[in-house]
Amino acid sequence: MKIPSTRIVFDRKKNASRNKKGLVQIVVSYDRVRKFISTGVKLYSDQWSEKKMVINHPESVSLTKKIVSIKAEIDGYIMEQREKDRQWNWTEFSQWLDRGGETDEVTFLEFYVQRMAERNDIRESTRKQHNKLKAALVQFGQIVTFADLTNKNIMEFDGWLHRRGGLSVSGVYNYHKIMRSYINEAVRFGYITANPYTALKIDKGERDDMAGWLSDEEIERIKACVLTPSMEKVRDMAMLQYYTGVAYSDLIYINKDIVTEQDGYTLLVGERQKTGEEFVVVLMDDAKAILDRYGWNMNLMTNQQYNMRLKILADAAKIDKNITSHWFRRSAGMYYLNHGMPIEVVSRILGHASIKTTQKAYAKILNKTVTDAFGKMLENKKKRVELIHPSTNS
Repeated sequence: MKIPSTRIVFDRKKNASRNKKGLVQIVVSYDRVRKFISTGVKLYSDQWSEKKMVINHPESVSLTKKIVSIKAEIDGYIMEQREKDRQWNWTEFSQWLDRGGETDEVTFLEFYVQRMAERNDIRESTRKQHNKLKAALVQFGQIVTFADLTNKNIMEFDGWLHRRGGLSVSGVYNYHKIMRSYINEAVRFGYITANPYTALKIDKGERDDMAGWLSDEEIERIKACVLTPSMEKVRDMAMLQYYTGVAYSDLIYINKDIVTEQDGYTLLVGERQKTGEEFVVVLMDDAKAILDRYGWNMNLMTNQQYNMRLKILADAAKIDKNITSHWFRRSAGMYYLNHGMPIEVVSRILGHASIKTTQKAYAKILNKTVTDAFGKMLENKKKRVELIHPSTNS
């Protein structure tokens, strides 16, 4: 029967120096999970030897005995479980340690929160997504410790996210993508030996660049709906996206500070929260009217609530499509392209990092543009042939 292994580690976090002490711990490893147990012994970098343990210390002998004794006690517990032919259980081990042993254990959720607070490489909008995942994990309740990071628990979390509603398949996948990155960090810090996601396949769902769009006629039906006051705000948010082409995460940052006048037009010049790319769009009268109605402060609901209510809006407009907030941004781009705006300009309006992003996102409409162009060319060719060779039947 497989049993845990133990070893002694000094200064796991690599903080010790001649002026700063590091901690001596016992690490217990089993089935890709590690638990670090504090010995209570702290030493300077020149007071530790891998062979002799504590050196250059007035209590070298007693401290070394203490470390060896704690490891021996843990090894004894492990052997006792083996002799009883009992499957290793991290929860029972933690309870055994709590009898009086000193633990340096950090849960996965604690590690997640700590690392999220320490990170300065993510935007505020991204941090909000990370916080949403943390809230979901707390509500789910089955992934708390590192021992809980099992294939089974992750797949149950996946199912729970889908059943809870409010997230698209790609939205759920994004939660997994975030969690996987933090687990990779936990592996790097030595809290767990392997990332369980390597053995799992999570459905990516429909990517943003494959999202749908609404026709001009469907947009008009949405505008014509009779709605309750709360749903009118949902429609206003959607139409503001349609009139400006901005993503949900950028709606909150629309204010008069990013408005400029040029050549008789009112421009919104802002920076996308997701990518940092600049977007420039002419603010049309319909968009101005919406912003004026709210004093240029939409006081947005969460994206989850927004997407849930968009389903109600679609039903009211008799649109049988599973629309989300991104559909209105996509519909804006489709409107611009359908009305002859160059794709380079559309890319600039939408704040895409590259025109290739725009081309990929709007491949279907571009394909239609190609076929329409060929159709017109063939029609013109046919007309020229008929002028040169008039039909005998005419």
